[in-house]
Amino acid sequence: MLKSIKCKIICFLPGLLFLANLTCLNTAYAAPFPNGVSKTQAKPPNKKPEETEYQAALTLYNDQNYAQAIDRLRLFLHKYPESHYLDYAQLMLAESFYQTAAYHEALNLYHQLAAKNPSMLTDEIRWKTAESDFAVGNHQPALDTYQQLLATDSHSVDRERLLYKTVLAAFNLGEIVVAQDSLLQMNGQSLTLEEKVNLLLTQSQIARKMEAYRPAWQSALQAMQASGQNAFPEAFKYRTQAKSLLGELITDFLPKAELELMLPEVPHEFPGGEILRHLAQEELKADNAPEALKYLDRFITDFPPNYPQYSDALTLHQRLSGQTFPDNFRLGVIVPLSGKIANLGQAVWRGVRLAVDEYNQDAEQPVVLVLRDSQANINLASQGFLDIAGQNKLLAVIGPVMNTEAAALAKIANDRGIPLINPAAAGEGIPQSGPYVFHNSLTVAQQVESIVHFAVERMGLRSFVVFHSTNPYSLELAKNFMAEVEKYGLSRPKQITYAPQETDFRQKIETIYKLLPEALFLPDFSEKIVLFAPQLAFYAPETENVNTNQAVLPPPFPSSKEAETSDDLLPWQAAEKFYLSTQEKLNLRLAPVEEEQNFHAPNPLTGFFLLGINGWYNPQLLKEGDRTLERAVFPCGFFSRSSDPLIVAFVQGFRKRFGPEPDLLAAQAYDSARIFLQAMREGATTRQKIQETLANLHKFPGVTGLTSFNRNGDVQKEPALVSIKSRKFIQLTGQETQPLVLHNPVWYPLLKADHLDELLPEELFYLLAP
Repeated sequence: MLKSIKCKIICFLPGLLFLANLTCLNTAYAAPFPNGVSKTQAKPPNKKPEETEYQAALTLYNDQNYAQAIDRLRLFLHKYPESHYLDYAQLMLAESFYQTAAYHEALNLYHQLAAKNPSMLTDEIRWKTAESDFAVGNHQPALDTYQQLLATDSHSVDRERLLYKTVLAAFNLGEIVVAQDSLLQMNGQSLTLEEKVNLLLTQSQIARKMEAYRPAWQSALQAMQASGQNAFPEAFKYRTQAKSLLGELITDFLPKAELELMLPEVPHEFPGGEILRHLAQEELKADNAPEALKYLDRFITDFPPNYPQYSDALTLHQRLSGQTFPDNFRLGVIVPLSGKIANLGQAVWRGVRLAVDEYNQDAEQPVVLVLRDSQANINLASQGFLDIAGQNKLLAVIGPVMNTEAAALAKIANDRGIPLINPAAAGEGIPQSGPYVFHNSLTVAQQVESIVHFAVERMGLRSFVVFHSTNPYSLELAKNFMAEVEKYGLSRPKQITYAPQETDFRQKIETIYKLLPEALFLPDFSEKIVLFAPQLAFYAPETENVNTNQAVLPPPFPSSKEAETSDDLLPWQAAEKFYLSTQEKLNLRLAPVEEEQNFHAPNPLTGFFLLGINGWYNPQLLKEGDRTLERAVFPCGFFSRSSDPLIVAFVQGFRKRFGPEPDLLAAQAYDSARIFLQAMREGATTRQKIQETLANLHKFPGVTGLTSFNRNGDVQKEPALVSIKSRKFIQLTGQETQPLVLHNPVWYPLLKADHLDELLPEELFYLLAP
């Protein structure tokens, strides 16, 4: 690499010209004197003013204080124009100008020195002269100097950087052959990331001028990707240049066949969207609307709603869809693809799109999707439905997302006799609005039924506390949970509430522990759970606070290994040793998670099981939650990590097509579309036949489970039950999965030794059971 940080001053010894390095390592420098005596040698006791001022300037220069050095050196040259330090002072001044990017001033001094004494132009000084020429736009003299230095095979200048600057100078002069030849000699290993990106941009432009469009594309694409995320100070500028180059190649140079080949390289990012938009526009110019619609389909499916020109593509898609395929069967989709919940609408759209694309691969008559953007607005959703309702061969509609939209569309669907499959909204009573409305989303009742059944029948739990927010959704879940528990003949769970904005739960947690629950039901979403769970563990009772005259929260069971060592302990002693101090709880929460965990007992940080809802199946819970959540149990409408071959194929196909992993909405939409398409395969090609097939659906094998609809159109399926082990979601029950049987975790208060005779044999067993 060029030793540009080192500055050299010309020193004369008898008959010899040499360069003395002025390094930036605060190394003492031997100032030049006419008689060759350095400051490290004996000096006369009294210095002349000229020498003193020169030494002061030299010190500033050595300290890299170039601005002050410039002022001192200018004053020195003005006061002592005949000084024997003149050449050294001029060279130091030129170097100071160079270091402060004052390239015009540096050039003037370099040229003056060269005119007086050409032998002073060492390779490094010539390099700096060329760099100054290049910086001020004098590309021809810069190129000439770079090439001369290359010819001398200088060791004082990095050859890679010489080639790099030769490429840039030659390109700026239009000398494409010279630039290309220099490029071929480079390996780029010693360049900085910024220089490599700049070289890629130049290489792209050179290739484009030579009509090598594919290499031009590759270089610009690499430059764009390398300059992402503020990788260096000028990254945004270079990234903008790269995107501009790619845009020009797409619109002006690359043919359709080449663009089709390049799409897989950028499936979910720029410039993939630009390719699809351009191809759609070209098909429209050729009056080929069906092909244009296919490209628009891919655009609004593969790219997020905040992608540039997304709304324009969506508008054009809505104008063309349903009009360009007069003989094809149609499936309508009404979801919000713009607005605050566009991400939810796009998840549904992607699930439907994938199912239809798979069907169309071998279908004799492909199905056309007719899309309308509801923007989560009741009026727009209704207008969109009415807009497509009259289209020929529209057999059904999938959507929307919000409960309010779903209720509005349900009435229109029944009035028009159009089957409506709702893959998202979970509001109670919507499917009961008529025979043409079907609801393929887990309801509150189904979530609660599954978790209560498992907790009571499989886990043997009998005592529950419900801790929930006062928001409507949590209230509905809590109400259903308490009613479901009572169906098993158990006492109605105690209920504790908190405000949606509440974050400090200490007092309410203390109340929970006093109620001695076997399980705590938390019907809230993951963002609230990760705030609550650590507090739940931190405020758990400690050994020193136990009053054996009162009922207190019992500890978790010892593991089987620990039980073997407690044969000689009384039950209350064996139990008491599992109470944890504050420090022990903290250590356990922060300790590495062990692979093997005792699922026969609740989490040792709390002493009871946590029960959750479908919203817990969220990566945020694993990323931000602590070990308090280990062994929690909750329902899951779609378990993406299942080993079920159907789910594996769906997840792989979705990720290959769209990048991210599918969520519950995408999975429910995928199943909704497949149910409709299965009806078509069975010969249902009218709205009435579709309705009849859906009404009689029984255990359709979907990625969200075996699906049926009851007489009200409500979905009948059993959600998988999931737990957390070693910061991973694991499936307890569900399709193709053997349930994990948990031991009955009945607990009892700690009792004094003289109260042990009051315990039944099975109670003693549960206290010590592994």
